[in-house]
Amino acid sequence: ATSKHKFRYSFDNTKVNNLYGNYVTSGAKASPEASWQLPLFPTWLAQVKYTAPLTNRILLEGGYSYQRGDFRVNYQPANPTNRTSRWDLLRGFIEDDVYFVYDNHERKQEFKGSISYVTGSHSIKAGGENRWANAIQSNPYNSDVAIQFTLNGAPYLVSVSNGPSLNKQVIHSDGGAYVQDQWKVSRLTINLGLRWDHFNAGIPAQTNPASRFTPAIVMPGDTNNVPNWNDWATRTGFAWDVFGNGKTAIKAFAGRFVAGHALDITSQTNPIYSQTDTRAWTDLNGDKTVINSDGSVQFNEIGAANNSLFGTLGAVTKVDPNLKRDKNWTYELTGSHELFPNVSVGGGYYRRHYFDLNWVDNLAVGGVNSGDWIPFTFTAPADPRLNGGGGEQITLYNLKPSLVGVKNNFLTNSQDFREYNGLEATANFRLPRQAFLFTSVTAGKTHTYACTGGGVNPAGGAQDNPNNLRY
Repeated sequence: ATSKHKFRYSFDNTKVNNLYGNYVTSGAKASPEASWQLPLFPTWLAQVKYTAPLTNRILLEGGYSYQRGDFRVNYQPANPTNRTSRWDLLRGFIEDDVYFVYDNHERKQEFKGSISYVTGSHSIKAGGENRWANAIQSNPYNSDVAIQFTLNGAPYLVSVSNGPSLNKQVIHSDGGAYVQDQWKVSRLTINLGLRWDHFNAGIPAQTNPASRFTPAIVMPGDTNNVPNWNDWATRTGFAWDVFGNGKTAIKAFAGRFVAGHALDITSQTNPIYSQTDTRAWTDLNGDKTVINSDGSVQFNEIGAANNSLFGTLGAVTKVDPNLKRDKNWTYELTGSHELFPNVSVGGGYYRRHYFDLNWVDNLAVGGVNSGDWIPFTFTAPADPRLNGGGGEQITLYNLKPSLVGVKNNFLTNSQDFREYNGLEATANFRLPRQAFLFTSVTAGKTHTYACTGGGVNPAGGAQDNPNNLRY
């Protein structure tokens, strides 16, 4: 390196093997033996950065990093291997073992580069970056049983898995190129930007041996372009120094952004990715478990599959070849004013519009008029708090028994959208010794249109269940 060409290198290495705990979004509590063990290793990050001010107006920058982030969510080491998680739905309590186990080996590489040209009133920057990665994952549940559900201790349901499901998925490219330009004209600053985003992921051909509940799977070949996206995005911003003294400013911004993704869509198309199927449990021998002392499974106590394609090549979600990446438009109009030295106030209007949301449509099940749903009438209870005092005749629907567990999932875009509109007022006080006090008041409203399903539940929406259309 020379005075104009500088390289910086860093390496961070972390090994943690003593993390224990539990995290349950449903609010259920967990006993100590049902908490997870979380080894974090090997986890390291190596990176190098290059900078070169070629002239007093031109700056060249570049960088490369390689990251390895392995972690496991394990059963407690002292727990016996013929036991699995027991979750009492009425008591809201988990015991015996953690309800989720996971083994993840992850490697990610990233490259960035840019060139900037700066003058007193004008600056322009162009560059790009790209990331590529792979993840090797498995879910090694004891006896291929994830959870045994109970109701006040009485056996109820069993969640079974498709075996350890050791699988690999690859991000071939996640990056883009951009150009941004800034002009200062008198008291007005203009910011313009244009960006191209590209994302491509896939699944290499692989196999999964037979588990206790699923057959062996051999993928016929690589699965590519799940998904494969190319998108353009724009940024436009203005800042106006109203009186030219730097005390009052008005700013406006409009920008189009694409949603960030990793392997969430890719995993839905991977037949070897971890799957579970929840089935009825009849405790015939009264031992309150479906696992024998030797780790074998009491299959006669477990009911039929809820998903008729569970653990097969046909169980994967098919992806619309014209699937669009979900996006949002962001709009901001803000202002700030210095009332007194060290005291300023501000306010703003913010709007977000999310669209091209995706959802999973079960093509095996039709809508309310398809004949796939059987209507029945329910009489609402008499209650003065209900419309008309209650007693309303409500039509609800049951799926035909022959279609229960039948799936032909198709990932596509919906017409759903979400919108947020909000107002904010702020005040900022600078205090002695570089301290400050900031306060704000925000009021906002979110509007969700979710008649297809993508806005609320990407795993299936109102079109797959007409009962959801009532509200």
